[in-house]
Amino acid sequence: MPNEQLLEQVDLLRERFIRQQKTASNSQTPLKTMNDTQNRVQKTLSDYSDQNADADVNNSQAALANARLKEDVVDPLLPGLRRELKSLALISAVSILC
Repeated sequence: MPNEQLLEQVDLLRERFIRQQKTASNSQTPLKTMNDTQNRVQKTLSDYSDQNADADVNNSQAALANARLKEDVVDPLLPGLRRELKSLALISAVSILC
């Protein structure tokens, strides 16, 4: 295989890994902030309920409390995303050196 074809394939792989790295990074950011967002929504519902006696937010608060987003979604996904990001960063760094 001529060198030009090999270099072209390396460039295509590098671009693919960079896209994967961006996707993983873009997925990690909202997952990290999900717990804070859930807590802010709980606080907002509580404040709204305190200000508006007629407002019944109990079902909404219960649904958020039972969602267990951190335990069921964030905690299982983040370690894998972190490992993937480290691997992709290493691959990208090595491919740049080639």
